[in-house]
Amino acid sequence: MEAQQHISALHQDIESWKMDVDFVRKDVQYLRERLLEVAGKNSSREAMVQVEHFQNLFLRQHEVADELFHDLKQANKSLRVAIQEVPALYGPVMEEEHSVLRERVEVFDKLFRELKNEFNNFLRKWM
Repeated sequence: MEAQQHISALHQDIESWKMDVDFVRKDVQYLRERLLEVAGKNSSREAMVQVEHFQNLFLRQHEVADELFHDLKQANKSLRVAIQEVPALYGPVMEEEHSVLRERVEVFDKLFRELKNEFNNFLRKWM
């Protein structure tokens, strides 16, 4: 029973991370819209170089978010299999995978916060 409770806690972590990643995807869309506003109001070469820079960063951020979201869904699927088939065999492999996912989510969140901060500085300059 303890293994099932642990697996359930891991499942809850993953669901929470999926919500975080989904929020970032929506936030990136909003930031892209703001970027279009800047591009519409500023046609200087300096502004356009920065607009292109952020377009590329937002595109990559969205790609990474999609990849991470997919991996989180796959991890949930693995947990469901562990619960249904052999919860007693749950062990260090799943724990290690979960730890790797946790680290990826933490790095993802950190990098997005940095990107958002950089973009907010850009907005202060050009809006």
